[in-house]
Amino acid sequence: SGVTCAFAECPGGEVPRAVYKRACIRSLADALAVCRRIGYPIMLKASWGGGGKGIRRVLNDDDVRLGFPQVQGEVPGSPVFAMKLAPASRHLEVQLLADAHGQVVSLFSRDCSVQRRHQKIVEEGPVTAAPPAVLEGMERCARALARSVGYVGAATVEYLYAVESGEWCFLEVNTRLQVEHPVTEGIAGVNIPAAQLLIASGVPLHRIPDLRRLWRADPEGDAPIDFEDTGARAPPAGHVVAVRITAENAAAGFKPTAGRVDEVAFKSTPDVWGYFSVRGGGAVHEFSDSQFGHLFARGP
Repeated sequence: SGVTCAFAECPGGEVPRAVYKRACIRSLADALAVCRRIGYPIMLKASWGGGGKGIRRVLNDDDVRLGFPQVQGEVPGSPVFAMKLAPASRHLEVQLLADAHGQVVSLFSRDCSVQRRHQKIVEEGPVTAAPPAVLEGMERCARALARSVGYVGAATVEYLYAVESGEWCFLEVNTRLQVEHPVTEGIAGVNIPAAQLLIASGVPLHRIPDLRRLWRADPEGDAPIDFEDTGARAPPAGHVVAVRITAENAAAGFKPTAGRVDEVAFKSTPDVWGYFSVRGGGAVHEFSDSQFGHLFARGP
């Protein structure tokens, strides 16, 4: 909405405070005015939110009067943004690794569209909901974004993809390892936490064996690799679906529940594995997130 900023012109890499304030909503009156200007439906979102917290869909002024204080209360002190709601869209994302030497690699894509209460519940990869040209564009722009800010480490660039029009737009960057990273590991054959440690030790991407294998190069070699040439990259090794196991009452709007867990029985295999944060005789208590397990399954 007319708020622009060139990263190259930001002192110390920080957006000028005056520009930042123009992009944020500070009061209920401001929220109402902004939402009316953009046009309903709107998503109100706290910048510091996550895991489904600090985000509300609003369809009219009354929803704003109810939702804006809730967003502020769930993430105290966070800047709040109002964004046009994107209906009939998919939540797609690109996994990145970037080193301290200016190299950036993208490791295919993930589809995280199946959600409840604005939190991911099913993830899969690679993406099948968008054509290859769109996915190539998303990966290319994600790499350029990381390179433009000198990013180092693992990151995920998230997009919204409008199924009907084919348009896609930037959503956010997660500047960390995400819990669904094994989806990418299963299709790319790259151990992402191990790569993070190597990057932090100063190792360039083209010296990491997993990445060299993915680009069909000698794993023990040290010749430079053009990671922009995704055509040289091996295709995804099958398909991976991940599901989050939660303690919730689906009949009550997926309301979180608490209680004792008498037994957890699961044995991982090479193609189906998982982990749980509780064990038999333990409990899911009311102060924790309702998710207590994650399963990953890989197939052709």
